[in-house]
Amino acid sequence: SDPMFDNLKGFPASSMVADMMSLIVNKQTTLHEVLVKIDKYDKYRDYEDEIQALMNMVAKYGRDNQKLTYDDLLLDMNELLANDNICRSVAMRFEYIMVDEFQDTNNLQEAIIWKLHQFNHNIVVVGDISQSIYAFRGANVANLQNFGSKMGNRTEYVLNENYRSTQEILDAANAVMNKNVRTWKYHDMISANDLHGEKPTIVNVADSYRETDTVIDMIDKTT
Repeated sequence: SDPMFDNLKGFPASSMVADMMSLIVNKQTTLHEVLVKIDKYDKYRDYEDEIQALMNMVAKYGRDNQKLTYDDLLLDMNELLANDNICRSVAMRFEYIMVDEFQDTNNLQEAIIWKLHQFNHNIVVVGDISQSIYAFRGANVANLQNFGSKMGNRTEYVLNENYRSTQEILDAANAVMNKNVRTWKYHDMISANDLHGEKPTIVNVADSYRETDTVIDMIDKTT
């Protein structure tokens, strides 16, 4: 307990403070930026000093007790790789460095990759800009969007063959994407095995329970 935090009405819950701390690390930003630019934290702006003090206390406790969070591991690795000798030693241990789901990397993770790239140019990234859904955790889809221009000399492979769906389903998905995509080049998905079937059906339901019942009914009718 600390007198600073006594009688603070509306102070964020510990889980909310933890989320802020993680965003600050992964987006490589500041508490002020998080409070100002992310809507759900805006209501805590008046407590900026107290939140920062609490974060400092948590960080000190971790250092004093040799406890590391996942975010701490990324921070410490990034700091270690700032030493060229260490970075070269780590980078040259691998013939290739591959990063999967690159659209979900955050700014700190990207910084680590580019440090390694100084000494190992065999960087392979795999990703899908259309599947970037973790911005709320600090993911930055621009890491993938800008990878080609940052890398310079590279080979790009477009993996747009789908092994799961019929072409009719993919046509519907392609139509939605081509109508709404504005910030990157979308490559139409095609059925790898030239599979065909019925066109997708749109069913409006009242809630998730009715949705489940509808799916079960449709399965029953086809079996």
